[in-house]
Amino acid sequence: MKFAVMVQSPGPLPENYDAVRDADGVTLFHLTFKTELPGALFLPKSTWTEGRNRLFEAARASQAAFDYYIFADDDVSFAKGGWRQFLSDLEQYRPAIGAPAFYEPNAGAEPYAAYDFDAIVTAFHRDVITDGLVLPYIADFDAESWWLSQYFVIHLANAFYPRGVVKLPATAITNEHHGEYPRIDAARFHDFDAVYFDLWEDVAFARRSFRTHFLTREDPPFPPRLAVDYRLPEAVRRRLKPRRAQPT
Repeated sequence: MKFAVMVQSPGPLPENYDAVRDADGVTLFHLTFKTELPGALFLPKSTWTEGRNRLFEAARASQAAFDYYIFADDDVSFAKGGWRQFLSDLEQYRPAIGAPAFYEPNAGAEPYAAYDFDAIVTAFHRDVITDGLVLPYIADFDAESWWLSQYFVIHLANAFYPRGVVKLPATAITNEHHGEYPRIDAARFHDFDAVYFDLWEDVAFARRSFRTHFLTREDPPFPPRLAVDYRLPEAVRRRLKPRRAQPT
Protein backbone atom coordinates (compact mmCIF):
# COMPACT_ATOMS: atom_id res chain seq x y z
CA MET A 1 0.00 0.00 0.00
CA LYS A 2 1.24 3.50 -0.83
CA PHE A 3 0.79 6.55 1.38
CA ALA A 4 1.27 10.26 0.78
CA VAL A 5 2.05 11.94 4.11
CA MET A 6 1.67 15.72 3.93
CA VAL A 7 2.93 17.98 6.71
CA GLN A 8 3.76 21.66 7.08
CA SER A 9 6.04 23.32 9.60
CA PRO A 10 7.93 26.58 10.18
CA GLY A 11 11.23 24.86 9.43
CA PRO A 12 12.76 21.37 9.84
CA LEU A 13 10.44 18.58 10.92
CA PRO A 14 10.75 17.20 14.45
CA GLU A 15 12.21 13.76 15.15
CA ASN A 16 8.82 12.06 15.29
CA TYR A 17 8.79 12.22 11.48
CA ASP A 18 11.93 10.12 11.14
CA ALA A 19 9.69 7.04 11.32
CA VAL A 20 7.63 8.40 8.43
CA ARG A 21 10.68 8.90 6.23
CA ASP A 22 11.81 5.32 6.86
CA ALA A 23 8.42 3.61 6.50
CA ASP A 24 7.76 1.37 3.50
CA GLY A 25 5.41 2.76 0.89
CA VAL A 26 5.48 6.32 2.21
CA THR A 27 6.22 9.47 0.24
CA LEU A 28 6.65 12.49 2.50
CA PHE A 29 5.54 15.89 1.21
CA HIS A 30 6.84 18.73 3.37
CA LEU A 31 6.01 22.43 3.22
CA THR A 32 7.59 25.23 5.25
CA PHE A 33 6.17 28.69 5.82
CA LYS A 34 9.06 30.48 7.55
CA THR A 35 12.37 28.92 6.51
CA GLU A 36 13.22 27.58 3.06
CA LEU A 37 14.65 24.06 3.14
CA PRO A 38 16.03 21.81 0.39
CA GLY A 39 13.41 19.37 -0.80
CA ALA A 40 10.50 21.18 0.87
CA LEU A 41 7.84 23.37 -0.66
CA PHE A 42 7.94 26.96 0.54
CA LEU A 43 4.78 29.01 1.02
CA PRO A 44 5.70 31.97 3.21
CA LYS A 45 3.08 33.45 5.56
CA SER A 46 0.54 30.85 4.49
CA THR A 47 -2.39 29.78 6.64
CA TRP A 48 -2.86 26.22 7.89
CA THR A 49 -5.52 25.70 5.21
CA GLU A 50 -3.44 27.15 2.39
CA GLY A 51 -0.48 24.99 3.36
CA ARG A 52 -2.55 21.81 3.39
CA ASN A 53 -4.09 22.61 0.02
CA ARG A 54 -0.67 23.28 -1.49
CA LEU A 55 0.62 19.95 -0.16
CA PHE A 56 -2.46 18.21 -1.49
CA GLU A 57 -1.87 19.77 -4.90
CA ALA A 58 1.75 18.57 -4.88
CA ALA A 59 0.83 15.02 -3.89
CA ARG A 60 -1.76 14.77 -6.65
CA ALA A 61 0.57 16.36 -9.19
CA SER A 62 3.14 13.64 -8.49
CA GLN A 63 0.75 11.22 -10.27
CA ALA A 64 1.75 8.45 -7.87
CA ALA A 65 -0.92 5.84 -7.21
CA PHE A 66 -1.41 6.55 -3.51
CA ASP A 67 -3.93 4.49 -1.57
CA TYR A 68 -4.17 7.07 1.21
CA TYR A 69 -3.50 10.78 1.40
CA ILE A 70 -2.57 11.58 5.01
CA PHE A 71 -2.50 15.11 6.41
CA ALA A 72 -0.65 15.64 9.67
CA ASP A 73 0.40 18.55 11.85
CA ASP A 74 4.09 18.81 12.65
CA ASP A 75 3.52 18.89 16.44
CA VAL A 76 1.57 15.64 16.71
CA SER A 77 2.59 13.47 19.66
CA PHE A 78 1.68 9.80 20.10
CA ALA A 79 0.32 8.67 23.45
CA LYS A 80 -0.08 5.14 22.12
CA GLY A 81 1.18 3.40 19.01
CA GLY A 82 2.89 5.51 16.38
CA TRP A 83 3.22 6.04 12.66
CA ARG A 84 3.94 2.41 11.83
CA GLN A 85 0.91 1.23 13.81
CA PHE A 86 -1.36 3.80 12.15
CA LEU A 87 -0.21 2.88 8.64
CA SER A 88 -0.61 -0.81 9.44
CA ASP A 89 -4.18 -0.24 10.66
CA LEU A 90 -5.05 1.73 7.53
CA GLU A 91 -3.86 -1.21 5.44
CA GLN A 92 -5.79 -3.71 7.54
CA TYR A 93 -9.14 -1.90 7.87
CA ARG A 94 -9.10 0.44 4.85
CA PRO A 95 -11.61 3.08 6.03
CA ALA A 96 -12.95 5.81 3.79
CA ILE A 97 -11.42 8.32 6.22
CA GLY A 98 -9.17 7.19 9.06
CA ALA A 99 -7.82 8.90 12.15
CA PRO A 100 -6.15 7.94 15.42
CA ALA A 101 -8.04 8.23 18.69
CA PHE A 102 -7.69 11.63 20.32
CA TYR A 103 -8.22 12.01 24.09
CA GLU A 104 -10.68 9.09 24.04
CA PRO A 105 -9.54 6.63 26.76
CA ASN A 106 -12.86 4.72 26.85
CA ALA A 107 -13.11 4.03 23.13
CA GLY A 108 -11.99 0.41 23.41
CA ALA A 109 -9.61 -1.48 21.16
CA GLU A 110 -11.70 -1.93 18.01
CA PRO A 111 -12.08 0.63 15.22
CA TYR A 112 -15.25 2.69 15.52
CA ALA A 113 -17.04 5.37 13.54
CA ALA A 114 -17.31 8.96 14.76
CA TYR A 115 -18.94 12.08 13.39
CA ASP A 116 -16.47 14.59 14.78
CA PHE A 117 -12.75 14.18 14.13
CA ASP A 118 -9.70 16.33 14.76
CA ALA A 119 -7.59 17.42 11.81
CA ILE A 120 -4.23 16.76 13.46
CA VAL A 121 -3.86 13.43 11.59
CA THR A 122 -6.37 12.40 8.93
CA ALA A 123 -6.09 9.78 6.18
CA PHE A 124 -8.32 9.98 3.09
CA HIS A 125 -8.86 6.90 0.90
CA ARG A 126 -8.04 7.32 -2.78
CA ASP A 127 -11.75 7.03 -3.71
CA VAL A 128 -12.60 9.98 -1.46
CA ILE A 129 -9.85 11.94 -3.20
CA THR A 130 -11.12 10.95 -6.66
CA ASP A 131 -14.69 11.93 -5.80
CA GLY A 132 -13.40 15.45 -5.10
CA LEU A 133 -16.24 16.45 -2.77
CA VAL A 134 -14.60 16.64 0.66
CA LEU A 135 -11.26 18.13 -0.40
CA PRO A 136 -9.57 20.51 -1.01
CA TYR A 137 -10.10 22.43 2.21
CA ILE A 138 -12.27 25.55 1.95
CA ALA A 139 -10.02 28.50 2.70
CA ASP A 140 -12.56 31.32 2.35
CA PHE A 141 -12.88 31.98 6.08
CA ASP A 142 -9.28 31.72 7.25
CA ALA A 143 -9.27 35.37 8.31
CA GLU A 144 -12.10 34.52 10.73
CA SER A 145 -10.78 31.22 12.04
CA TRP A 146 -8.40 28.50 10.83
CA TRP A 147 -10.76 25.95 12.36
CA LEU A 148 -13.52 26.61 9.84
CA SER A 149 -11.87 24.71 6.99
CA GLN A 150 -12.01 21.56 9.14
CA TYR A 151 -15.63 22.35 10.06
CA PHE A 152 -16.60 21.97 6.40
CA VAL A 153 -14.56 18.79 5.98
CA ILE A 154 -16.24 17.17 9.01
CA HIS A 155 -19.75 17.79 7.74
CA LEU A 156 -19.04 16.95 4.11
CA ALA A 157 -17.31 13.72 5.12
CA ASN A 158 -20.25 12.57 7.19
CA ALA A 159 -22.80 13.54 4.55
CA PHE A 160 -21.15 11.53 1.79
CA TYR A 161 -19.48 8.76 3.80
CA PRO A 162 -21.74 8.13 6.84
CA ARG A 163 -20.05 5.93 9.45
CA GLY A 164 -17.04 6.09 7.14
CA VAL A 165 -14.94 8.32 9.39
CA VAL A 166 -13.20 5.62 11.42
CA LYS A 167 -11.03 6.04 14.50
CA LEU A 168 -8.22 3.48 14.80
CA PRO A 169 -7.59 3.42 18.56
CA ALA A 170 -4.45 1.28 18.51
CA THR A 171 -2.91 4.70 17.86
CA ALA A 172 -3.75 7.61 20.15
CA ILE A 173 -2.45 11.13 19.70
CA THR A 174 -2.10 14.28 21.72
CA ASN A 175 -1.40 17.87 20.84
CA GLU A 176 -0.27 20.06 23.72
CA HIS A 177 0.96 22.94 21.58
CA HIS A 178 -1.39 25.55 20.13
CA GLY A 179 0.10 28.33 18.05
CA GLU A 180 -1.21 31.82 17.57
CA TYR A 181 -3.77 31.94 14.79
CA PRO A 182 -7.35 33.15 14.22
CA ARG A 183 -9.96 31.00 15.96
CA ILE A 184 -13.54 31.28 17.15
CA ASP A 185 -15.48 30.03 20.14
CA ALA A 186 -17.23 26.69 19.60
CA ALA A 187 -20.68 28.27 19.81
CA ARG A 188 -19.87 30.50 16.85
CA PHE A 189 -19.67 27.59 14.42
CA HIS A 190 -23.46 27.91 14.15
CA ASP A 191 -22.89 31.23 12.39
CA PHE A 192 -21.51 29.26 9.42
CA ASP A 193 -24.21 26.59 9.13
CA ALA A 194 -26.00 28.57 6.41
CA VAL A 195 -22.71 28.88 4.51
CA TYR A 196 -22.33 25.11 4.65
CA PHE A 197 -25.84 24.47 3.34
CA ASP A 198 -25.20 26.92 0.51
CA LEU A 199 -22.57 24.49 -0.81
CA TRP A 200 -25.34 22.05 -1.72
CA GLU A 201 -27.71 21.59 -4.62
CA ASP A 202 -29.72 19.15 -2.50
CA VAL A 203 -30.15 21.16 0.70
CA ALA A 204 -32.74 18.76 2.11
CA PHE A 205 -30.22 15.90 1.93
CA ALA A 206 -27.57 18.10 3.55
CA ARG A 207 -29.88 18.98 6.43
CA ARG A 208 -30.82 15.34 7.04
CA SER A 209 -27.18 14.34 7.42
CA PHE A 210 -26.09 17.42 9.40
CA ARG A 211 -25.40 17.28 13.14
CA THR A 212 -24.64 20.16 15.43
CA HIS A 213 -20.92 20.83 15.47
CA PHE A 214 -18.93 19.90 18.60
CA LEU A 215 -21.85 18.24 20.45
CA THR A 216 -20.98 15.01 18.64
CA ARG A 217 -17.72 14.69 20.58
CA GLU A 218 -19.69 12.93 23.33
CA ASP A 219 -21.17 10.33 20.96
CA PRO A 220 -20.74 6.64 21.81
CA PRO A 221 -18.56 4.62 19.43
CA PHE A 222 -20.56 3.65 16.32
CA PRO A 223 -20.03 0.50 14.20
CA PRO A 224 -17.88 1.54 11.24
CA ARG A 225 -18.79 1.05 7.60
CA LEU A 226 -15.78 -0.50 5.89
CA ALA A 227 -15.64 -1.37 2.20
CA VAL A 228 -13.27 -2.08 -0.66
CA ASP A 229 -14.73 0.63 -2.89
CA TYR A 230 -15.94 4.05 -1.72
CA ARG A 231 -16.68 5.64 -5.08
CA LEU A 232 -19.98 7.48 -5.05
CA PRO A 233 -22.72 7.21 -7.70
CA GLU A 234 -23.03 10.26 -9.91
CA ALA A 235 -26.54 10.91 -8.58
CA VAL A 236 -25.09 11.30 -5.09
CA ARG A 237 -22.20 13.44 -6.30
CA ARG A 238 -24.62 15.88 -7.93
CA ARG A 239 -26.13 16.72 -4.56
CA LEU A 240 -23.20 19.08 -3.96
CA LYS A 241 -22.57 22.14 -6.08
CA PRO A 242 -19.36 21.90 -8.15
CA ARG A 243 -16.33 22.51 -5.98
CA ARG A 244 -14.27 25.47 -7.11
CA ALA A 245 -10.50 25.56 -6.88
CA GLN A 246 -9.09 26.91 -3.63
CA PRO A 247 -6.21 29.42 -3.51
CA THR A 248 -2.78 28.13 -2.52
